[in-house]
Amino acid sequence: IIISSWYYKKSTENARVPRGRIAMVFTDIQDSTALWETDAAHMRLMLAEHDTFMRALIHKYNGYEVKTEGDAFFVAFSDPDNAILWALEVQSGLLALDWPMESDMMCIPSCEPVSKPGST
Repeated sequence: IIISSWYYKKSTENARVPRGRIAMVFTDIQDSTALWETDAAHMRLMLAEHDTFMRALIHKYNGYEVKTEGDAFFVAFSDPDNAILWALEVQSGLLALDWPMESDMMCIPSCEPVSKPGST
C-alpha cells in the first residue's frame, strides 16, 4: 500500500497543488548528521537560512513544497523546466550564501570551499 499526502507549508500557502504529470525534486544536505554533531549551534542557524532560501526559490519557480524532513525538501512542479531551473539556482545560490567559515564544521570534507567557475 502506498499512501501519498500533501502537506500545507508556508512557502506554498497560495500555490496550487500540481496535478497530472509533475516533476518531483528531493534535496538533502550532505553529511548533515556530522554537521549537527560538530557544531549544532551554527547548524541550527545555517538550516534556518537554508530553509528560507529554499522556500523563496520554491515560490519564484511556482513549486509546491510537499514535505520537509529535517534538512530535506520534497518539492513538486507542474512544469519540469521550472524544476530544473529551481535546482540549478538552488545549487548556485547555496554557494553564494554567507556560511560561518569560522565553524568547526567547515573542516568536514563535504564543506570544503569550492571554486566557482571563473574564479581563482
